[in-house]
Formats: sequence, structure tokens, C-alpha cells
Amino acid sequence: MFSDPSLWVALGFFIFIAILIYKKLPALLIHSLDERALRIKEELDEAEQLRSEAQFLLVSYQKKQRAASAEMDAIIEKAKKMAHEQASSMTESVEKMLDRRKASAQARIEQLKHDLLNDLRQRSADVVIIAAHLIIEQNKASVEHSKIIEDSINTVSEKI
Repeated sequence: MFSDPSLWVALGFFIFIAILIYKKLPALLIHSLDERALRIKEELDEAEQLRSEAQFLLVSYQKKQRAASAEMDAIIEKAKKMAHEQASSMTESVEKMLDRRKASAQARIEQLKHDLLNDLRQRSADVVIIAAHLIIEQNKASVEHSKIIEDSINTVSEKI
């Protein structure tokens, strides 16, 4: 019975367990496990705290994003409004400029028309004067010819 090795292994094992109990190893194991459980709990608490901070930051950034998006929309709307106003202003100024140019062109046309009519009147008057001189010259020559013809007729009649 004492020569059986399994007896000695079992006896050694029980002695080893008795020493461990005597040295309070189970208390150390329990204490070690409690410390590990405490560390795990602290890590879980820290993770929960980080999660709630992350959630808070997420909500905060989402609010900031919505605010920035609203501000961006307002800026875009303002820019569109300003562009529309500038386009309207430019259109009005171009229309006014075109109206001024049109009025200036019409005034210039009227002036040129007036100048041409005056030139035409002047040239017509010159032509009339020249024609009158020619007619007077022709009449004068005609009168002299008439006089010569009458004198010739009178001379011929006297001779006949």
C-alpha cells in the first residue's frame, strides 16, 4: 500500500493543498481575483465615462454641424440675393447707358439731318442763283437778239 506511487502522489497533493491553505493562498487568490475584478470594474467605469463623454461630444459636434450648415445656407442665400441685386443693378445701369447712347445717337442723327437739310438748302439756293444768272444771261442775250431781229426786220421793211 505504501509502495504504490499513486498513494504518494495523492498524499503529496494533499500536503501541498494543506500548505497552501496554511499560507492563506486561497485568500491571496481571492484577493488577487477581487483586485482584478476591481480593475475590470474601474476600466468599465472609465469606458462608460469615455462613452458618455464621446456621446456628449457627438451631440455637441452635431449641433455645431447643424449651426454651421444653417449659417452656410444663410450665407449662400445672402450671396444669391446679392448676386441677384447686382445683376438687377447691372441690368438697370446697362439699360440706362443704352438709353443714353440711343438718345445721343438720335440727337446726333437729328443734328446730321438738320445739317444736311441746311446744306441742301444752301446748295439749292446756290443752284437757283446760278440758274437765275443763266436765265438772266439768256434773257439778256435774247433781248439783244430780239432787238437785233427787230432792227433787222425794220431795216428789211424799210428797204422793201
